[in-house]
Amino acid sequence: MLEWERLEHNQINYGFPATFQTNVQIISALVLLGGLAEHLLYNYSHLDSVECRNADLPQLLQCLIRRAHSHVLVMIDYSPFMALFLVLCGLFTTFAWNFLDLFIILISLALAGRFKLLNKYLLSIKSKPMPEDTWKQIRVDYNNLSQLSKTIDTHISKIILLSFVNNLYFICNQLLNSITLTWSHTSEALYFCWSLTFLIFRTVAVCLCASSIYEESRVPKFVLYAVPSESYSVEVMRFQHQVETDEIVLTAMNFFWVTRTLLLTLIGTIITYEIVLVQFSHMNT
Repeated sequence: MLEWERLEHNQINYGFPATFQTNVQIISALVLLGGLAEHLLYNYSHLDSVECRNADLPQLLQCLIRRAHSHVLVMIDYSPFMALFLVLCGLFTTFAWNFLDLFIILISLALAGRFKLLNKYLLSIKSKPMPEDTWKQIRVDYNNLSQLSKTIDTHISKIILLSFVNNLYFICNQLLNSITLTWSHTSEALYFCWSLTFLIFRTVAVCLCASSIYEESRVPKFVLYAVPSESYSVEVMRFQHQVETDEIVLTAMNFFWVTRTLLLTLIGTIITYEIVLVQFSHMNT
């Protein structure tokens, strides 16, 4: 964060994203409220049964634990304290799971926003004759953004890997439930539809936001191609070479790059998994 602060101070002449704070608030509200709705629907789907209806609060709590956390009761006897502990753990883990994706989204938007400010200035001088010192300063600013991107990637690449593996697993798990389970209550079907939709939304949002860093880092090359011949210099050539060869992208511990093509790979994996499930379900029937 100190490195990020120094960069913003050194590049203060490019300004600051005007709507960034509003975007952060809106996205945070959507993700966290969506996660809360999923958690409430999950609990309601377990309480929407004959034995849980017309029960008072202690009985509802016991019914929830016996239906949603039956694996815990195999080793531990039921108690109100244990029930409250499990309910709080479920709530905290829900928000921790959603915050994992939210953190990546917000970091990506903030970093891509810095590239957008630099690109905005570059587009304003596109095809205009500029002195060599100007191109040198822009190249230095771009290089500082590149170094910041690599620093961030070294710190959050494990989080990115965990996020994609986690989301892909639960999407596949929900698709499996769509084939193997029979929904006896409307609440269960409602929870399934919302959970799957919200999972896909979060996964797509993480992928698109993280890939926007790579997309924005490629924009300067189109401006450099349009530099007038009388302004072409060693600094422009060095800048152009760096843009074309330096891969500024977030990774998942270097297992894969987070670009827009990754989204197509994920879609292909999910569709393949669904086809295999359908084939096995027909074989079993």
